[in-house]
Amino acid sequence: MKSRVVGWLLLCVVTCTLMASPAMAQYEGGQHFGDYDEHHVWRGAEWWHSNNPEWMYSHHPEWVVERRDWWWYDHQYHPDWFWAPFWGSYPLWTWGAPYGGAWHDYWWWHRYHPDWMYANHPEWAGPYGRWMRDDHGRHPEWFRSNYWRDHPRDWANPGREFWHREDGRFNNYLHEHPERRSMPSGEKHAGGARGPKHAGGARGPKHVGGPERGAHPGGGHPNEASRGHTQHAAHPEQHRASHPAGGGASGGGSKKK
Repeated sequence: MKSRVVGWLLLCVVTCTLMASPAMAQYEGGQHFGDYDEHHVWRGAEWWHSNNPEWMYSHHPEWVVERRDWWWYDHQYHPDWFWAPFWGSYPLWTWGAPYGGAWHDYWWWHRYHPDWMYANHPEWAGPYGRWMRDDHGRHPEWFRSNYWRDHPRDWANPGREFWHREDGRFNNYLHEHPERRSMPSGEKHAGGARGPKHAGGARGPKHVGGPERGAHPGGGHPNEASRGHTQHAAHPEQHRASHPAGGGASGGGSKKK
């Protein structure tokens, strides 16, 4: 009888584990992002990107900051979609610095030289709570500059207050610009602004570097004077060897932005 009870308990544990795994994968992959359409049908972020991208970029930038392939392409061909206050403060497509005769975007810097990025351009990590949570856990010394004293985060959930603040900014913007409340398609979609669950922290007005960060992109170490033509150039082997643990959580591939 006792062995039968133990067997049932083990079965329950395994079942609960299997049931929990998809939810965790769903969260990490961002598949939980979505909203109801005008017919009260739940649609995921992929659907909104295909059917109403301007509404998505303006109302839910938190859905797309990790989708570099989306916003990199869409900003090139539809810059008018990026009118929300978030994009004015966080023009992701401009973030980067030269190295080795070529210009590299901030994803590359986070992957190969995260210590330099946090020292010289900590604002590049601003919308990326997962980067900061993982990087702070592994390298808390990267977060001891004046910037982080002026922009404190809850390191257990660095993105929560950030997106909460962005929510407030966006709602204030809509209050001041009521003409923006109408959707590109002429339909009002359920979900309002960004909803109560997407929180966000203090960002500071301009994100310029303090004395410890250097005044120009590429300032400090490593330093290059010229801007090349390649956004995602390969990293030199010798420099990869000098930073064996660089990169934090995100990597620099193009599947996520």
